[in-house]
Amino acid sequence: MVKPYQLSLFNMDIYEYAFVLSPDQETEEIVGTLKQKIARTINETSEYSLSSKAHLSLAEWKTSKIMDEMVIEKASEALTSVKGFVVRYGGKEIYRHKTTKSLVLKIENPDPIKEVVKILFKYFPFKSQTNRYHITIVRALPADKFDIIDPQLAEYDHKGEFVCKSVIILRRTVTENGLGAYNRIKEIYFGNSKESAV
Repeated sequence: MVKPYQLSLFNMDIYEYAFVLSPDQETEEIVGTLKQKIARTINETSEYSLSSKAHLSLAEWKTSKIMDEMVIEKASEALTSVKGFVVRYGGKEIYRHKTTKSLVLKIENPDPIKEVVKILFKYFPFKSQTNRYHITIVRALPADKFDIIDPQLAEYDHKGEFVCKSVIILRRTVTENGLGAYNRIKEIYFGNSKESAV
């Protein structure tokens, strides 16, 4: 198991690796259309995750240096025994925060996802994990802006499914000034069913 990097009080960049599942093209297009609809309604395009591609977050792992080769090697080893599975999303769900709200597509069958996280955790002791797996449509939207889309919420109640065959690894830099953009590092296919591709 790779030891986690303990964030220090000293000024230094930290590198965050994110492990995510990517839906099929149909689901990606559906979520993209929903994001665009909200963007037009609230006249905002770059904030609240409205410009991000549809994905399902598993966990993040932080380190003090770039470790792409090691992360790819360990993730590939971990996922060799995993088989592809169906992910079913069952309509909209609202996450309520202190002053904001998020709109997501809830996952109806989280058990296979939890198993993937459990396997990865043996190799990467994640600092943050979630049991509320979902596909984000809009994140942390201020309450007054959410009120604008509230009458249209029925239009965001999509249901469907897709086959998951891989985990995508992303990396970004965390500095005292904020978070950098994610860079795609590698797509690791389950069970070596297909050659891993960048």
